[in-house]
Amino acid sequence: MQIKLIAILIFSSFSSWAVDITSTNLIDEYNLVKTDVSRRGDDWEINSVQIDRDEFKYKGQNRNLIDWDNIDPNEWFDLNMWIKNRKIKDSDISWRQKYRENNYYEQIGKVIKCQGICYLYRGLEKNSLEYNSKIFEGDEVITEENSALWVVLVDGTLVRLSANTSMNMLEVNITDEEVFILSRLNQGNIHYESRSNQNVVEKNKPETDLSFMPLTLARANREFYMRKEYQALDDSEKLEYEIVLNPGYSSQYRELNKFIVENNKIFEKKKSRFYLYTPNLSFEGERASLDIFYETNRNTYFLYKDLNAENEKSETNLVVSFRGHKNEQTMVPSENQWYSSDRRGREALEFFTDQVISPLEAMSNFTLRIPTIKLAREIIIAKDFQKLYEKHEGRFFAENLGYRLWNKEVSDELTQRKKFIKEYTRRVETTNLNAMEKVFKIPEGETISLDYYKKSMSLHYLKLKEMYHNDSKKVRMMNDSEFYIWLLKNGK
Repeated sequence: MQIKLIAILIFSSFSSWAVDITSTNLIDEYNLVKTDVSRRGDDWEINSVQIDRDEFKYKGQNRNLIDWDNIDPNEWFDLNMWIKNRKIKDSDISWRQKYRENNYYEQIGKVIKCQGICYLYRGLEKNSLEYNSKIFEGDEVITEENSALWVVLVDGTLVRLSANTSMNMLEVNITDEEVFILSRLNQGNIHYESRSNQNVVEKNKPETDLSFMPLTLARANREFYMRKEYQALDDSEKLEYEIVLNPGYSSQYRELNKFIVENNKIFEKKKSRFYLYTPNLSFEGERASLDIFYETNRNTYFLYKDLNAENEKSETNLVVSFRGHKNEQTMVPSENQWYSSDRRGREALEFFTDQVISPLEAMSNFTLRIPTIKLAREIIIAKDFQKLYEKHEGRFFAENLGYRLWNKEVSDELTQRKKFIKEYTRRVETTNLNAMEKVFKIPEGETISLDYYKKSMSLHYLKLKEMYHNDSKKVRMMNDSEFYIWLLKNGK
């Protein structure tokens, strides 16, 4: 009985892998199995490359494709399910590579700073956002009450989220000639500003978003340049420096423009385009600055500015499209004019209601002068995103940069993807709007809550007053260690 039990165990274990000659001879000698045991020949091994081709893995991606944390035991041990899956896999020898692409999410941006409480939702996981936090495709970024957030995307776009705002960073797609970014504003107010290749004009004035200052990125701060200027002076010159209104501004702007010139060489190789939408409007373009506000089951308000130089002006730099299952109507908005869609997204009209314009302008004015944020953007581009704009083959992009290089030569995949996005977005959001009418009560009036910006405004004016206090002047006399500690304390 024991011999038979051992034989069964041996046989069951051998059924999962090849049986060598010594083992089969032993089974035959004791006549443990009635049927003959398959003997392994010299050419018995299967070439797995011909069955399950696995060309390369993306940077940071596991070689093993099994999702051990989410396996259903019943399905895992179901032989019939295995046979079905095997048939599907056998029909396409490149299934592993396609599976890697479908289940890999590329980095779409990085956090410059969160003021207050900011969260990122990745599936069911919730994480806090802070300086240097990475944002990937599919992530939802949320700012809580009395909070705000600055983000830089891989194409150099700056995004500012006001309080009570939710935004999905959906896709970044890269070809040899273009970087394309897809995102959705779910709720709230954002400033979405593409990177311009033009130098920034020096202004001897305070910044307009001081609530974020200082940044943890030391080299971006005006205080960094104030210290360098002050410590290079002799005693008499330091006395004169005491009366300078905005110390460090000139050096900071020069450094910013120096970075812009250098980084322009990177961006010459690829253009950047975006597709950004709310439930009732879509925006497609390049080199544009947009201020957009949307509140659930209300209109979308937006302001557009063209970032092209005068000799590069284009009438179709931004195209706005509407909702409706068969509505393919579009419009090209005028610059510096506030527009409002109707709630169902069928048209966009100019409007002049002071009750609405005033808070919208207040939120827009935060971004009038932001050299520190722009310098942080240029530093991050040079450090983290430069290689995305160099000429490399697809395998290098995947293994070293963690991105899929879209094919333009053969099938022009990106053009087809854009066409699908436009059609799919219009139809799905139209359906969503129809459903929202039944689920959400239509708000009364047009007033935009001050909660979207009052905390940032309060902090801005508080920082403006503190600029001329003695404590602020002490920063210029700090050594590197003291300045670093000061940043850690004040740059949270």
